[in-house]
Amino acid sequence: MADRHATPGTRHLEAWVVGTATTVLVVVGVILASHLDGSLPVALPAVGTAVATLLFGYLWLLAVVAAGVVISSTPDTASSTVWLGRAAAGGAAVASIYLTIALVVGFVSPLPTPIDPGFRSVFGVVAVGTAAGAALGSVAGAVFAICRRVTAVAVRDAGPRA
Repeated sequence: MADRHATPGTRHLEAWVVGTATTVLVVVGVILASHLDGSLPVALPAVGTAVATLLFGYLWLLAVVAAGVVISSTPDTASSTVWLGRAAAGGAAVASIYLTIALVVGFVSPLPTPIDPGFRSVFGVVAVGTAAGAALGSVAGAVFAICRRVTAVAVRDAGPRA
């Protein structure tokens, strides 16, 4: 995967793996944090299985698309600063799009408890979520870069022996 002449199929597989792994890590982290603060038993039944599945699928799709953009637009020779900057921008974009759409759909969909569509609260949630998405994007980008380098060394060391 660290080959500079990677095929488009390899790039797509890389994007799928990175997007899926990032989504799973974020969702597991949110679930664990919700469990630790005691809000999981209240929130889980209120959301419902169908809505939770749609929200997870939507987040996964956004993460895979963002990973594909970051991976394909950053050459293998890019510096760490460029890589982390693009990963942070991808995380921020995913968070802002996801939260904005989820909140807009939450305002117009029938819910047992209506959401207060106050501008400040919506803007605050999206702003804080975007900042958190940028931080998580940087962390995921750093982990991916480390894994990529370890893989490149392992592949180089396991190369053909004469």
